[in-house]
Amino acid sequence: MRRGIVLVVTAVLVAACSASVEPTVDEAAPSVPPASSPVTPLQWSACGGVVECATLTVPADWADPTGPSIELAVARRPATGASAGTLFVNPGGPGASAADRVIAGTWPAALVESFDLVSWDPRGVGASTNLDCGGVGGTNGTAVHRNPTDTAGLEAFVSACTTGSPGLVDHLGTSESVADLDALRLAMGIDRLNYLGFSYGTYLGLAYLRAYPDAVRTLVLDGVVNPAEDIEQLLTAQSLAMEQFLVEAADQPDGANLFDLARSSPSVDPDTLAFAAIAASYSPSGAGRLRAALSAATTGDQRGLEQLAESYWSGVSYTAYLATLCSDLPHPEDLAAHAAMTARMALVSPRLGTAIADEVRGCALWPGSTVAPWPATTAGSDAVIIVVGATGDRATPLASAEAVHTALGTGALIIHEADGHTSFDASPCVQRLVIDAVATGAAPPSRSRCVGRAASPSPP
Repeated sequence: MRRGIVLVVTAVLVAACSASVEPTVDEAAPSVPPASSPVTPLQWSACGGVVECATLTVPADWADPTGPSIELAVARRPATGASAGTLFVNPGGPGASAADRVIAGTWPAALVESFDLVSWDPRGVGASTNLDCGGVGGTNGTAVHRNPTDTAGLEAFVSACTTGSPGLVDHLGTSESVADLDALRLAMGIDRLNYLGFSYGTYLGLAYLRAYPDAVRTLVLDGVVNPAEDIEQLLTAQSLAMEQFLVEAADQPDGANLFDLARSSPSVDPDTLAFAAIAASYSPSGAGRLRAALSAATTGDQRGLEQLAESYWSGVSYTAYLATLCSDLPHPEDLAAHAAMTARMALVSPRLGTAIADEVRGCALWPGSTVAPWPATTAGSDAVIIVVGATGDRATPLASAEAVHTALGTGALIIHEADGHTSFDASPCVQRLVIDAVATGAAPPSRSRCVGRAASPSPP
């Protein structure tokens, strides 16, 4: 197989605490051995238009490489021009199908012209091996996602997933996905990969760098999750940012707030209202759409709120989202401790803190241990590292990007002055800096500023 440049794009919607919690944690990520035995090259076959698909077989538990195995679905879209190498893409999650994004997604012209696009559905997601929860909690856990405060329903859901997939339920964490990525790298015949991670994908990328520092050529992190934070710290930072979004989007000249007016209406479902606001905060145009939906809701029309909330609830597999998040980040160990965390978050974010905390309530019941927070590190790698953060990113606030950039002690920081979660898709300037760096292996300036949809950087 031809050796070439590889860029890996991984994304996810992760929510963001001040008081610490005391869950059962491992002091370091579980020891995941590199794939020491030869990896069989992927066998590609047509799966729609120009796209090719393949299956990668990996251990369910990388600590037991000869034990039961699972399958990962992989998709590849060849470059439209002369290929400069391979670009692995994963647009979201934990819990979103990355292979589908390669097959049907829209990408910058400069990217698809120069790179073969490749991605895989992570374990537990899409066409890869899923948890078998016996249909409890609805398809992909959506019914639980809509109503996580139903304790009986939540307990039944976690129990069904544990019973249906006992050998996988505690092996959907990022440490396992890091090993999956390394197996995919080897199956593609790549010595050192280039990686572009969005949101949760930045956590995965930093974990991969920590585990395999010599296997990384370029690491691009867009919408950064700081691995030094536990789940409450992460969620509280997000809650505060989204609370500010509601002030900007819903405050009226007379001092009233449209969100508060809608919340006071008995016809407005509080969960739908909260998750409509959360969904809107991810989008550059979300403020306007939320204002319109809130205005309509005050007159009895909830369709706009319902559409926004549904876009959030159905955006990823909640089963995979919960399994990964609960395996990765220290969190309250039981429902009573989780209730205390929720109360603390409600104090700092009165409108949205409770809903954001309740979304991960299942972590208090999920089996297995988590990984202790760890500082971002290069682990001695000489990889080119680029950190990207947006000033108006409510899901992964700019402060996280700045903290990780400082912890790494090297690389470039690109600040995108715009609203919305992550920047690569929205900013031609960010695209230019990132694609040039991946193609050449040379880092952009140590600090760059991209404004809105401008094509070129502005003075820092």
